[in-house]
Amino acid sequence: GNWDIFYYNLTWAHGTPPQQLISGVENQKNPAISGNYIVFENWSGFSSKIYLYNLSNSTSVRISPSAEEVNPAIDGMNIVWQNLSPTGYKRIILYNVTTGETRKMSPSGLSFDQTNPKISGNYIVWEDTRIRNPYSDIYVYDLSDGSEQLLTTGSLGGKFMPAMYGNRIVWED
Repeated sequence: GNWDIFYYNLTWAHGTPPQQLISGVENQKNPAISGNYIVFENWSGFSSKIYLYNLSNSTSVRISPSAEEVNPAIDGMNIVWQNLSPTGYKRIILYNVTTGETRKMSPSGLSFDQTNPKISGNYIVWEDTRIRNPYSDIYVYDLSDGSEQLLTTGSLGGKFMPAMYGNRIVWED
């Protein structure tokens, strides 16, 4: 059996079964939802692409440019995920649903990994190994002014699994 995406709305009548949104010969994993949009990984063999499903018109479209894309997160019209760059390093990608534009969150050619992104409002948070490779730190990026901030200065060991809501950020240390 393959992994598929299911949906349930809490306003539905009690006893209404969940709705299967996405199915097929490939595996759909790691969904995230905001408003009428669901993003998910679509796995074919050992490669994954990011897809966007629109609940308002029941359509699904591929939004990632390559086939090495994982860990999608969405808030409003902005989606982030992690990709494997041509140089072999993991990078954070930002996609805007309204404009259809995709951009990398860091310059190309840098030899460190950015992983496990999350987004809330104008802020993106992720794990980053640029300073203490192989240990990761937590960074936050402000879309409104383009500023980036290291949150975990002066602490030892790796920082993992950031999550955020509004202006609040948590992580494992």
